[in-house]
Amino acid sequence: MTTPTTIYRAGDVVLTPFPYADQRGEKKRPVVLLSTDQVSLGTGLYIACMITSHAPRDLWDVELLAWKEAGLLFPSVVRCPKVFGLDHSLILRRHGHLPTSDWTRVQSRFREALA
Repeated sequence: MTTPTTIYRAGDVVLTPFPYADQRGEKKRPVVLLSTDQVSLGTGLYIACMITSHAPRDLWDVELLAWKEAGLLFPSVVRCPKVFGLDHSLILRRHGHLPTSDWTRVQSRFREALA
């Protein structure tokens, strides 16, 4: 494992290639990082959720109220069930960080999805 040169934190919004659900391709898109520092620094991997500009579809989607503050270009939604592991080398750039109010809602909904 190589040591990351840039440290990303839980709640950061980053740009990365995101795999399609059928694993037949990928698209560059923003994601929110969920991993704790302990996990990401220890493994070089991050747990991430997809962010989309599409409207919420179900109760697992979290509409971001402070999307501009998070560095996003459009009103956005975190799709909590669309989660994947991400190697630090695949992060293309950091957009910003979710403000506390949105970050708390994403964490809560993600935990509910795992229960």
